[in-house]
Amino acid sequence: IPSEWHESQGNVLKGIVVQHDGNRHLDSDKVSGDGPLERLTDGVVNAADGTVVETIGLQDGTLTWELPEATDLYRLRVNSHWKDGGRDGISFLSVEYQHKDSTEWIVLLNSEVCVGVKSKDDPENKSGPDLEAIYERADGGIIASNVKRLRYVLGPQDNDGTGYTEFEAVGAE
Repeated sequence: IPSEWHESQGNVLKGIVVQHDGNRHLDSDKVSGDGPLERLTDGVVNAADGTVVETIGLQDGTLTWELPEATDLYRLRVNSHWKDGGRDGISFLSVEYQHKDSTEWIVLLNSEVCVGVKSKDDPENKSGPDLEAIYERADGGIIASNVKRLRYVLGPQDNDGTGYTEFEAVGAE
């Protein structure tokens, strides 16, 4: 679903650098994909003129954040963008978390997502160039409690590399 990004209050990932253990997609014309990983949690998607500031091209692997303190999470948001709607599809095999002092990863229920990665000619594609994935409960309740580490396991990415712009994990707002 195309999106217009507005930063959430209570984003506990803001400013935390992600650990990425996979491959990056770097665009040959330097328009999209090759920015620093810090951009994924800086809270900025659009410049003052409405243009997308920068995308981070990811092909595979996992993205892991360690939170400064354990917290309850109410909503997860992910935004993607690519200049032509070709690498905007969002695909995660799972979203997982760990409690403080635990090494066990817990899979967030129904966290697998795959949107916008089908052929552009497929009517079910729902390609962008801007897409957003949101994990939240209909009643606004907690989706994961006492979270110390958060991890996204990337699925097959759009054209071997999706351009991600921002990840949020919202605690109490």
